[in-house]
Amino acid sequence: LSESFDTNLSVNSVVKQDKNRVRRIRALMSYVFDIGFRIGQVYVSDNAKAAVICNFPDENKAKFKEDLKLAFQVVGLDRVFTVLKRENYIQSQHPKEPFIHLWFIGTALSEQGKGLGSQLMKELLSLEKYEELPVCLETSNPRNLPFYEKLGFSVFAGEQDQNWLIMKNGETVIGLFQGMFENNIMTFNPGWDQG
Repeated sequence: LSESFDTNLSVNSVVKQDKNRVRRIRALMSYVFDIGFRIGQVYVSDNAKAAVICNFPDENKAKFKEDLKLAFQVVGLDRVFTVLKRENYIQSQHPKEPFIHLWFIGTALSEQGKGLGSQLMKELLSLEKYEELPVCLETSNPRNLPFYEKLGFSVFAGEQDQNWLIMKNGETVIGLFQGMFENNIMTFNPGWDQG
């Protein structure tokens, strides 16, 4: 995952930007994998070139030791409060009811555009538990819009020229908002009450 998130605005807003940036991104991905493996779910393609890491926010109780390690190895102590403020804002945009958080979705650069990520996402979204709960994710890459369209999501509300769209595929709703966070991060926040 490190390679696919090297230029990601969201990841780079968390990772301290210094000579150790690449090592810090690897440490962040290791942290995410460990949390996903311990209390979420990790899905890896058959060729190990694509992965989806899911988090269940109701169950996400990172250990203090893990968070402390993240602060030292990834964020940098001088940036902890800035990053915490950003993360708290993102979490405030999530649904209040239980949901599944697609925390990280990535494909190795050499495999992008070959359908590997789409295949993994289709398999994941067809699982029973993903049909029962709203699914939420964020992205900082405007190029992801066609990816979600290929997965069957279509725009049913919003104004693209105002930098917001709401997309739907069956009962799964994804909201796309640009400019809500530092670095023009876009956020996808499905799970609004549809009733």
